[in-house]
Amino acid sequence: MSSLNQNSASEQPSHTDDAKQAALDLLKSPELMSKFLSTCRERYIGREKELILVKLATISRRFDRGLSMIITGPSSVGKSELIKTVLDTVPPEARQDFTRVTTNYLLYTDLELSHKVIIFNELNGSEETAHILRTALTEGTLRLGTVNKGISGNLSAGELSKSTAGLIVLSTSTRSSIDHELLTRIVVLELSHDAELARQVLKSKAARAAHGSSKGGELNKATISQGVTLSSSPAQASMAILPRIWQIADSLLEPLEIAIPYGDKLANLFPTHEERFMRDFDKVLTLIKASALFHQFQREKDSEERILADKDDYKLIYDLSDFIVQTDSIPPHIITFIKVADELKRTTGAEPSREAIQEKLKVSDATIKRYISKAYSKELIEVCGKGKEQIIRVSRVPESLSPLPTPSALLDNL
Repeated sequence: MSSLNQNSASEQPSHTDDAKQAALDLLKSPELMSKFLSTCRERYIGREKELILVKLATISRRFDRGLSMIITGPSSVGKSELIKTVLDTVPPEARQDFTRVTTNYLLYTDLELSHKVIIFNELNGSEETAHILRTALTEGTLRLGTVNKGISGNLSAGELSKSTAGLIVLSTSTRSSIDHELLTRIVVLELSHDAELARQVLKSKAARAAHGSSKGGELNKATISQGVTLSSSPAQASMAILPRIWQIADSLLEPLEIAIPYGDKLANLFPTHEERFMRDFDKVLTLIKASALFHQFQREKDSEERILADKDDYKLIYDLSDFIVQTDSIPPHIITFIKVADELKRTTGAEPSREAIQEKLKVSDATIKRYISKAYSKELIEVCGKGKEQIIRVSRVPESLSPLPTPSALLDNL
């Protein structure tokens, strides 16, 4: 069962009857997720799983405890654009954008924070900032003890209290290091430069320029970063659903309770050998519920009018599991890096150089250096030398370590 925000009516944007009907038709469509991605492609190329995950995170603001995310990676890799692309489908009333905030801003602001999406363009700050965010996301309330001086000069104790139930924080960071305790409460997406994806972006922009877009000036000013794009052609643009319809659809989601019929079986199959799997299990449940809430016009209800999460909700989250369940094990891109290095060793008979692996992966210098640093810290490789000729010796090849049971293991015989 999930506790939902009962104040969703305050997010209702003004709209015509035709727009509302279009939004309802969208929510009832079996191709809801495909249509969401089609709309995203008008602005962003690739990274479809990441787009879906961010969208579900914004939906989770309806719960008392949702899912916050930090997107990391080098500059010009499309971190901010990914967030902005998804936020175009969220009602403006439900989000607040900041360039940066000081440590105690969340405590003192008059803005309503509960069941809102707060965006920080770059998450940096002190240990105290991380502590405040951890408290806001975990406890659902921020409290600050104060000392006030009255007119008579006497001092008195006071307290500032602010509800942060359902607060969702979306942020970007160029740093690979995130506060460890905060890390256990959020999902971190790491984006890296992808040469093939960058090529698609350039082709998309070139195609739009070839069609004589009236936004040519904007195109020339656009940052050429992977993921970021404009509609490749007027014909393609006509197929997309306007972001405003998505915003209306989002606001029409009813605050109903959600039940997961296979929750007990999932608990029995979920691993417990790592401490943080406990919090990862909560993230999985939150996202299953977010998917069910997003698809509520297509889901059955029980006798108590609760939305019943179905098999498709779990299958969707299982496909995202490499991003969701982030233990101290090995991220997917590092597994790929190790496997490529091992394959080069087997095919050439010699330990591969950094340059050879980089060419195979088609990633930037900065990205391959991060991969090597991460793999070395996990004792997966040994290195010899420096620069492009640096030799990479694989110590062990990890497998995909998703702890989620497969859909067939969980859902068969239900």
